[in-house]
Amino acid sequence: MILYGNITPASYPDSIIESIQAFSITIGTGATSNTATITSVNTSYSMIVWGGMQNTNSAALPVRTTEARVTLTNSTTVTATRNTSDATYTSTVKGFVVQFKSSVIQSIQSGTITIAGTSNTATISSVTTTNALCHFQGQTGTSSIDGTTRGRANVVLTNATTVTAARITATDSCTVGYTVVEFKSGVLNSSTQQFSITVSAGNSSSTAAISSVATGQSAIFYGGAKVSTSGGVVPTELMGKVVLTNATTVTASRSATTASFTVTGTVVEFKAENLSRIQRGTIDLNGVATNTATITSVNTAKSFVSFLGASTTDSTASADQMYSSVVLTNATTVTADTVAAPSTLTASYEAINFT
Repeated sequence: MILYGNITPASYPDSIIESIQAFSITIGTGATSNTATITSVNTSYSMIVWGGMQNTNSAALPVRTTEARVTLTNSTTVTATRNTSDATYTSTVKGFVVQFKSSVIQSIQSGTITIAGTSNTATISSVTTTNALCHFQGQTGTSSIDGTTRGRANVVLTNATTVTAARITATDSCTVGYTVVEFKSGVLNSSTQQFSITVSAGNSSSTAAISSVATGQSAIFYGGAKVSTSGGVVPTELMGKVVLTNATTVTASRSATTASFTVTGTVVEFKAENLSRIQRGTIDLNGVATNTATITSVNTAKSFVSFLGASTTDSTASADQMYSSVVLTNATTVTADTVAAPSTLTASYEAINFT
């Protein structure tokens, strides 16, 4: 038996994780969906952590063929979906399936919200909001024009029974995936804190103040982003990233200053005994399609990497350079990649290692 000072046997540090499995799903030419097979999980205690996406389109950005979302279809299947097949281009979605111990989860509820106007809601079974997080699972859309005001949306837990998805422009339709995870009382170190940060026109960054958390125990669960543009598909305007700057501040940033950008998410502070470490940072893809960050060694069976957005100075729309993802390549390496090398792109990530 391992003793932990004066900790009583009932409170010995224990993992809250049953398993973590990485996936990468490519929706091929001529297809609107594809699946990945995973080792069986209990879906009542499992969630998908969004790792970002890629697309091979080297020109335009039609929402219906580029944007994708993902869902845990059943105990052994993850499904990625886009609205419309493409004869030439493919979409790839990456992420992790995280199964928590049944003893720490009150409920996990996943679904989609289709937006015909600028917002819509989904009704869920009542949760305790201070124990809950709302996480983005990607988006699809019907638009053949662009991937900005029509096809970019975010999700928030509005109240105990409502998830709201929102975008800027009420043209065509957009479907957003979400997961709401409710932890049992006493599992977390503090109440969860949702944030919504708008980087208004004329600014390249903005912040949200939160109640103080231990940064080494606190993770951001990304809620997606909605954006307005001054015209056309401009990557500098539609792309942005978020980071936990310090104990009381979450910062959103992007390169452009001519339009508004609103990102949402939830800050979750875990108990110290349930975490080995949280490591956060950014990876630059400047003239390269892939790059890495070296992190302190983690247990890959108990770790995941989450995608927290990306920013770029590029003003030309090209899906193969804009869309990016992050993966845990091995115990000491986080890799960010796109399909083709952008002039500049900076992806934000967090690597979370549970005990």
